[in-house]
Amino acid sequence: MAVFLVVPLQSKELTEELVRRIHFAVPDANDVMIPAERNYALVSYNGLSNELRDALNLTGLRPLANHSVQEINKNENSVPPVANEQILAMVVNLLPGSFNGFGPGEIWEWINSHFISTQR
Repeated sequence: MAVFLVVPLQSKELTEELVRRIHFAVPDANDVMIPAERNYALVSYNGLSNELRDALNLTGLRPLANHSVQEINKNENSVPPVANEQILAMVVNLLPGSFNGFGPGEIWEWINSHFISTQR
């Protein structure tokens, strides 16, 4: 399984709602690590970043109640563009030596500029 970093964008810490969504998408508590500061979560998830994004309903476009992760993910290409201020959190797939995931463009530009500068 891949390890993902989930970082809230609408607040300084993970909201109760976002924590609930994480545990809904990843029911095994051993696959989730949330520090006491609650400013991020590490999640071990058997899927891609866009699948975790949809399972967590980060864009707010899919109902979570009474839907399995598989039902939520079945139409992964149907997610329309969402304004940055509507995105609840970003999801980053942590890989040795690289990164990918879902989040606002300016965050990726910052990560890319810092990633390149550390490679020199």
